[in-house]
Formats: sequence, C-alpha cells, structure tokens
Amino acid sequence: MKQAKIVVAAILAWMVPALCLATDFSAIFKKNTDSVVTIKSGNNIGTGFYITPNLIVTNLHVIRNAPDISFATSYKDGFAKVDAVAAVDKAHDLALLYAKNPGKPVTLARSADLVPGMELVSIGSPQGFEKTFAGGNFSQMRQNGLMQISIPVSPGSSGSPVFDAKGQVVGVVVAQRKGAQNLNFAIPSEFVLALMQKAEGIPEQEYMSTGAFHQANKDDRQIEGAGAVLKDYSNIDTGRDGCRNFSSTFFESPGAGPIKKCVCNDAVIYTNIICQCPACRK
Repeated sequence: MKQAKIVVAAILAWMVPALCLATDFSAIFKKNTDSVVTIKSGNNIGTGFYITPNLIVTNLHVIRNAPDISFATSYKDGFAKVDAVAAVDKAHDLALLYAKNPGKPVTLARSADLVPGMELVSIGSPQGFEKTFAGGNFSQMRQNGLMQISIPVSPGSSGSPVFDAKGQVVGVVVAQRKGAQNLNFAIPSEFVLALMQKAEGIPEQEYMSTGAFHQANKDDRQIEGAGAVLKDYSNIDTGRDGCRNFSSTFFESPGAGPIKKCVCNDAVIYTNIICQCPACRK
C-alpha cells in the first residue's frame, strides 16, 4: 500500500509540471483581440489585423473589387474608412491597408518553424461574427507554398491572423476547401514580413486612395496583354543582388488620372508619384 502511494505521488509530481506548461490560449485572445479588425469591402466581409500602428494586412481578394473599404476594431465602435492602400502582393493574395486610426500591432514569427501537430488558433469574423476565436492544428506545409491548417474557416475568415502557442502570428487565413471538413489554408507569415519591408520605403503621401486603387485595378485588368506599355527605369539597377523583378508601368486611368504600377519583386504597388523599390534602386 505504501509503495502504491509512492508510485501515485511520483506520477502526480510528473504531471504537475506538464499541466503548468499547458498553453493559456485565452491569454492569447486577450492580448491580441484589439489588433484584429473586421473589413467591410462593398458587400464583402473579411478580417484584417495590424502589423504596424497604421498598417493592416488582409487578403487582396477581400478588397479587390470594391471602391470603398472600411474597418472596425469592434462593431460597437462603428466602422472607419480605410485611408489608402499601401501595397499588394498579388502572387500571395495579400494587401496592406493604411489607417490613420492607430492600432496595436501583433508580433510576427516564422511559419518555417512549425511542425505538423502544433496547436494553432485564429481570431476573425466568419460570416461577420466578429472576434470569433477558433483552434486547430498545423497539418502540413504544401508545395504551393500554403500552410494547411485544421482551424475552422468560413466566408469572412479571410485575412484572419493565425497564432502559434506563443501568441505570435505565423500565417494569414486565405481559403477553405469546399466539400471537405476542416481542410483549410493560410499564407505563411514570411510573405507578410516581405511585403511590410517593401512598403516601409514608400512615403505615406504616395499610397493610393481606395477609390483610385479600385479604378487602377479595373483599368489594369483591361490593359493586360494589350501590347507595348511605357516603362520607367529611372534610378534603378536591376542587376543588384535581391532585385529579382522590377517594372514601372504608366497608364491613364479614366477614374484616377495618370497611374504608375510598380512591380518590385513580389509586391505590386499603385502610386501617383515615384516607383519605390529599395531592393532595385541605385
């Protein structure tokens, strides 16, 4: 009997440290909930989150077709207009929105450090239900560059931050596989970091208004494949290390006037002034 008590005590002594190490995901929610916003873009609802005090990241497909974009940190406080679009990454379905209303930025971490089975959580607005907290696991990194996750995803979840057990953002919810159960995907955080770094060199006055961005996107789709375009390579050295892709294309937008489409590596930026591309500039 005495030996049995010793064994039980030993098991409990082993279990207590393990229980103490359990992740408090409610603390992750409390710390980050004010960083997450609901995006309203025309009739679309999506999610976004602050990555700097004035830059909000979301999916490009959430805002692509709407002339007016607004956001709310909470419905009770109402929606505020997004002031401008700072930069987009079409290849990875990301957009950076500029908001004069400052917010609390999240902490970004590397998705490359994830291992299948790790617990993940997200905060978003599926079907417009703001501040929805959901959990799941990291399933696998797929060859198309997307993170496969088991966190539940619905329309409106697009742009939601995906947090690891340390409360750091490792991805951005982007898609769900219809007809499947919890077979969902996120964009790795490395692409968010890359886009943020590219946008840092752009002065705020060169950001595109949301209306001009919408018109430029519409005109850009109309002129794609239309033949020769005028390109500006002023002050650019495309042979520099780190400069993989650069172009600066002028076209006349009926709704926004002269527009310059700047392609800088994986980022696409619409501007009225100078095409900034720190990786390629002399």
